[in-house]
Formats: sequence, C-alpha cells, structure tokens
Amino acid sequence: MDQKVKSELRCWFIERLKDLIEQYSDDLKLLLQCAKIMYLLGFCEEAFSHYQNAHYLFVSHHGRNHLDVASCVLGLENVHEEALKHYECALGIRLQKLGECHPDVANTDNNMAIVYDKQNHPNKALEYDDKALKIRLSTLGENHLNKL
Repeated sequence: MDQKVKSELRCWFIERLKDLIEQYSDDLKLLLQCAKIMYLLGFCEEAFSHYQNAHYLFVSHHGRNHLDVASCVLGLENVHEEALKHYECALGIRLQKLGECHPDVANTDNNMAIVYDKQNHPNKALEYDDKALKIRLSTLGENHLNKL
C-alpha cells in the first residue's frame, strides 16, 4: 500500500476513534479499548495520549488501586520508555488485589523479565521469569499450554 493511502487511512481511523471516544467519554472501558487498538495498529503517540486520559479517569473514579488502573499502566508501559516503573506499579496493584499466585501476576512478572532481558540484565530477567513460571505451574498445572 502506498504511503499516501496509508496516511489517509491513518487520519480517517484516528478521527473515527476520536469520535467514538468523544461520544462515549463516560465509558472508561471503551476509552481503554480505543487506546489499545491505536497502539496495536501502530499509532503510538495517539495511544499514549488516550492511555494517559484513561489512567487519569480511572484513578479519579476508582482510586489508584483499581484493576483497570493496572491495565492503563500496562498500556502506558507499551508506549513509554520507563517500562519497569509502570510494570512495578501494575504488579503492586495486582499483588494487592489478586494475591501472589494469580496468572495476571505471572504475566506481569514475565513482562518484567522481558524488559530486564532487553536491558541486558539477565540475572534479573531470570529471577522474574522463574517467579512467573512458579505461579503458572501452581495455578495452571504442568500440562497447561500457557505455563511457559
């Protein structure tokens, strides 16, 4: 597809998402989903802006320790350079709300392992990878496909 067409499609798509967000601005989950879609389609700047808005609104409505705040924080992580800071925040919320042996906690540990590995900290990466594996083995069992 040629660059001009891509650019036009991008503008059209962003405008439709903005219309949705404006029309349903009181639906915080929709706002979060629109931010996720923007990120997945490569519109990182726009996604970051909407994740920030969703984060602010979720904190305002539900407080800092709501599970949807953790989702916003993880969304911000995907498009922001300070990944570990955001993962640590999300991990804290998930540990408090879900406990130490929950698959979502394992997912966050695994994501932190990936970031540590990318930052060339193999020992820290292995530590978080081991935590994630232990949780998955204890909650999902050895024969589950998602244990790794």
